Amino acid sequence: MTTDAPALQLIAAKHPRLRRSECLFTIFAWSMATWLLALWVLDHLLQVNQTRTHRALLLGALATIVAFVVIRRKYFLAIHKVSIGPDYLVLENQVAPHQIPFSSVDAALGIAGISLIDAGDVICWKKLVLLTKQGVYTIAIDSTQNSRCYQFLRRACPRAWGIPFRGKLEAPALPFEELDHGQLIESLKSIQSYYTWQMVRSLGLALSLTGTCVVVVTLAAHSTELSVQLLKGIMLLGAMVFIGLAYLVSVLKELRVLFQVMRARRQLARMTP
Repeated sequence: MTTDAPALQLIAAKHPRLRRSECLFTIFAWSMATWLLALWVLDHLLQVNQTRTHRALLLGALATIVAFVVIRRKYFLAIHKVSIGPDYLVLENQVAPHQIPFSSVDAALGIAGISLIDAGDVICWKKLVLLTKQGVYTIAIDSTQNSRCYQFLRRACPRAWGIPFRGKLEAPALPFEELDHGQLIESLKSIQSYYTWQMVRSLGLALSLTGTCVVVVTLAAHSTELSVQLLKGIMLLGAMVFIGLAYLVSVLKELRVLFQVMRARRQLARMTP
């Protein structure tokens, strides 16, 4: 005699065709950006003398590496379906489903991003990150479904902390008297580690992009020939500055969240006997 598996409630899912089209568009965009940036650096900054064949092979290799990285993250590893069972989550990607008990979820973190496609605000709910005992999982379906997932998870995982994409720390749904304070502090440590890494990453990217632009402009100021070459790539340089400033804004948001987490840790430490 066999027993039926418990029914799962579907919370959010991305249509397979939409996933494939978005992945192909992202691969194309990143590969083209890599190709154009490398071409501009070789021709106008480094002024490397290479045959067309060697140049095409080098640029093609760089674009291919970027394409493989993008397809791995955006298609194979990204969570595209979220379901809820009696006492666990089921997160599905292209590789394998992951079953996560509610009790192992430490936090649900909303990550903001810029979208010119989704209706509503330009700043939208880009993705939802789950910190669990098993690891870190990223859900990136769309702004509306990411928000709905967050609300479901807040109800289904009452012991977990929450941070919506606006960046304000939300305490677990259960009263603190019913929770293990030691476990709550460990969960806050996980959140702090995640945001510390994100802040270091954002700061590194911001300094790299803006620093590169400053160096190029400084060199161009002392070289007439380089100034002419710089004007040919002024739009690319402007895009690098814009992205660098966006990462600096992200650093400020992540720093604000870190202060909230550290304050919550101190308060819990005082409450723990």
